[in-house]
Amino acid sequence: VTELSKDYIIAFKLDGATRWKLLVRGILPNIYEHIVVIFTMALSTAILDIAALGFLKLGAQPPSTEWGAILQENLSLIYLAPWTVGLPGV
Repeated sequence: VTELSKDYIIAFKLDGATRWKLLVRGILPNIYEHIVVIFTMALSTAILDIAALGFLKLGAQPPSTEWGAILQENLSLIYLAPWTVGLPGV
């Protein structure tokens, strides 16, 4: 919203640019980095949410492998063999 009130957008509009050209050549190049960061954070949050559900046994059923389920299964071995919990987390 704040991007639409900047001077270069107003210059695009005064130059007679269409909405599509304004979006592709004016707005998207300036917000591309923000879109990449938001997408990356949303993806990592989704992965951690799925792992948490698997850890609580609310995720996929046992035949399918899930990161949280692997951690939950090996939780009893944390003192005997800590790599069984640490390696799936890496």
